[in-house]
Amino acid sequence: MLRVHGRRHQRHHPPRSEGSDDRGRRQQQLAEPRHGHELKNLGILYAPDYVVNAGGILSVAGSVVPEYDEAMMLTRVCGIHDTVLRILEQSKAEDRPTSEIADTLARKKLTEHKHHHAEKDRA
Repeated sequence: MLRVHGRRHQRHHPPRSEGSDDRGRRQQQLAEPRHGHELKNLGILYAPDYVVNAGGILSVAGSVVPEYDEAMMLTRVCGIHDTVLRILEQSKAEDRPTSEIADTLARKKLTEHKHHHAEKDRA
């Protein structure tokens, strides 16, 4: 049984609707990491909500953080496309679920951000 954000799906029924484009209606988090493998094995491309919703988060940051100007926000929003492609390509090359690739990339970015601010605070 595959569980996606509180909903159960039989393995032979992929967790998506009949439409060809489910973005927006099915932005859900995986209940367990193994579900990323199950989706991959079913041939379903999955992008975590924190990847596909990043534009909204960046937009809010642009309105709250004074040094975060509109040009910087737009540059980062446009970079979401490249990030998704990178996740998909790396998933295929390494034969790993997109969820694992996205999680690894997010952890790396958070670590880099943390180190950058630690160095900035020391200066």
